[in-house]
Amino acid sequence: KMSQVQVRVPEKLLETLDRWVEEGRFKSRSDAIRVILSQYEE
Repeated sequence: KMSQVQVRVPEKLLETLDRWVEEGRFKSRSDAIRVILSQYEE
């Protein structure tokens, strides 16, 4: 089951997330955050 959360991030970090999505590194902002958090958890 997926839960939805709302977070505040600095504008510069959001720009980085958007660039990664545009580059095709991630499918979406949500995908990027899920992948990064799951890697951090390991």
